[in-house]
Amino acid sequence: MHYKLGLFGIGKLGREIYRLAEEFSCEIVELQKAEILIDATSKEAVLDHVKIATDLGRPIVIATTGWYDQLDEVKQLVHEKNGFCLYSPNFSSLVQKMILLAPQFQSQGLKVSILERHHTQKKDAPSGTALQIADKLQDVNIISEREGEEIGLHRVVFENSYERLVLEHKALDRGIFAKGILEIIPLIGQQKGCYHLTEFLEKVPKKN
Repeated sequence: MHYKLGLFGIGKLGREIYRLAEEFSCEIVELQKAEILIDATSKEAVLDHVKIATDLGRPIVIATTGWYDQLDEVKQLVHEKNGFCLYSPNFSSLVQKMILLAPQFQSQGLKVSILERHHTQKKDAPSGTALQIADKLQDVNIISEREGEEIGLHRVVFENSYERLVLEHKALDRGIFAKGILEIIPLIGQQKGCYHLTEFLEKVPKKN
């Protein structure tokens, strides 16, 4: 099946979506002609783009971070227009597995810390992914670093005086984030509501 996508924003992520779209049977078209809209812009623009999407009656996928203080407004808009919104700070399938896996290792007596490292242009800190991981754990210390051109590293450390366990995800190519978005597109269909990616994948299991 072929999917027509509309992009808000042609930054680093937008360019990767353009580059990989054809590989996933997708085509980038004008917003008014699109079946599904994707936001990859800035936190200041998210609410306006959700309004545009719901007014057009189109589903929207939000890959922008740092806007979650407006989540209630976004949910209200989507509900009022019977629309669909899917959001996540990170669409990597391995990151989603890491988020689900991390809580399994927390136990009494273990200290937990998260290190997240990104490129110097990243504006929000801690990263949305680090916050999402921390939300699944208890008493977590988050360390944020901004260094060079680092695409994205997240390291979760569980330790006591006897042992240490480390879970780490490192993005090697920025295309992984675009790939994750494009892999989700066929699952949207006629879905309605506002979902975090983790919730959505539990509701609509990904096909092999």
